[in-house]
Amino acid sequence: MVRENTIDGEFQVIDEEKVINLEEMTLQEEIETVFKDDPLYQLIEEEGLTEELIPNKLLDGLNRKNQYTISEAAEKLEKKDYQLRNILQRNGLEEYVQVTQAGKLYRLDYRGIYRLYMIFLLQDRFGKRPVDIASLVGVMPETIKEEPSKSKQVVRKGITTTAIPSDFTEQLSGMENQMFSMFLYMQMTREYDLKKQNYVKALEDVSAWEKDMEHINNLIELHESVIQLVREEESELHSLRTNMNEIVKGINQNLEDTVKSQVEMYDRVKTNENVGFFGKLFGKKKLEQDRPSPKVEYRKISIVEEDTRTVVPSKIDELEELKNSRAELEKRKQIVHENKEKALEEFLEIKDKIVVEKQRLLNGINNPSIKLFLEQDPIDKNSDSLLLEDRMDD
Repeated sequence: MVRENTIDGEFQVIDEEKVINLEEMTLQEEIETVFKDDPLYQLIEEEGLTEELIPNKLLDGLNRKNQYTISEAAEKLEKKDYQLRNILQRNGLEEYVQVTQAGKLYRLDYRGIYRLYMIFLLQDRFGKRPVDIASLVGVMPETIKEEPSKSKQVVRKGITTTAIPSDFTEQLSGMENQMFSMFLYMQMTREYDLKKQNYVKALEDVSAWEKDMEHINNLIELHESVIQLVREEESELHSLRTNMNEIVKGINQNLEDTVKSQVEMYDRVKTNENVGFFGKLFGKKKLEQDRPSPKVEYRKISIVEEDTRTVVPSKIDELEELKNSRAELEKRKQIVHENKEKALEEFLEIKDKIVVEKQRLLNGINNPSIKLFLEQDPIDKNSDSLLLEDRMDD
């Protein structure tokens, strides 16, 4: 037989023959030792979930000396506050979990958090209800059904009072449970609205990112096209300028040759002028007309070079800036898409829980007003189909 004992504030396990100091154990070893006779632990083990009996991630984040609030415990268990309160405030499970309470404030130690872990594991994997779990651990007293009794009148010193029948008390208790369930359901719907808003915002962020990326890609494509066109025009202009220079060079050469030829012809004509038969016999007489060859002036054709500076360098600088901006935008892609997937997962999770809880309430509540309210509540498995079309496209 194994039982727990506390000596000087330290937990110990007392066996028939030896005392084990739990402070010397890891939390994993302690859980295996202390909870091996726990009915929930045994049930989970019988169902073949041995590997999940020791949640290392959870236990590594717990400390023996700490007392945890509901919010802190919910964070450790990756649950919501209202889910823990729903477990603790109904069916006597508060006694099993061993919660300490100061006023309205609850405190749990590491063992209480582990007991909640087992409760949620049975709920999530096997659909166990809190009332079923309460029966397993023996904290929910059996209900003794009594025959409906009529109101009894009691006379005390001339004053007649009517005793409240037990069935009325049960009915009043049932109404309280129904109202508490509706309170928890309304909390879930508020969380649903918040998760929905987060998902819509994440979708808008993805859409804005896609528009920004499309815009910057269009600008890059435009700049690349402009640079390519300008370079092609520069190439054509260079070829044209080269051809024109060759043509002008040829024209100038022809002009120079023509002038030179004309001057030579003039000199020949002047030399042979007034030389007859006797001039040829006795020699040429020096003429007064002898004078230098005429000077011919002409102007060569030239091409005026224009400013050949283009817009290419500035466009290249702008293109580099755009590519840098696109690289920065690309870094945000993974972030916005991860945020979207996380928001979608949380949204679908709370939506599924609300659908299940709504059906449970409809099956268990007899109050016509509450039932009508639930039936008119638009949240169901087919709601938000338009919003979730994006998920199908992905």
